Amino acid sequence: MYYDVTPLYHLGKRRPSRDVQASQRLRLDVQVHVNPEGPSGGPCLTACAGGNNMQDPIPRLYNVQLEGMATLGMVLAGVEVIDGQVFHQAWHCRPLEEAVVIPWSACPRSSLDLLI
Repeated sequence: MYYDVTPLYHLGKRRPSRDVQASQRLRLDVQVHVNPEGPSGGPCLTACAGGNNMQDPIPRLYNVQLEGMATLGMVLAGVEVIDGQVFHQAWHCRPLEEAVVIPWSACPRSSLDLLI
């Protein structure tokens, strides 16, 4: 599913919220699947941006967990491997603005709405 993604850490250190808000979000197809061989040598849950045949625009997340979820976004947390080193990373994933449907505006109005 496509999301606007913002990495929350840089080389394992939390980015200041001002930098996170000012940075441009990446529009990515986020896919989560079981990878038979993770950085620890065994199978693990992996999040990647794009398909298996594509070059990843950002490093993959291994041992992924859903850290938080709300109406208009979620945070996927895990570890990334950069130059052979493992760092903590989290992605803030927000659905595309044009894809968001607000439930109370999706249905046609009726005469019962006047009673509310």
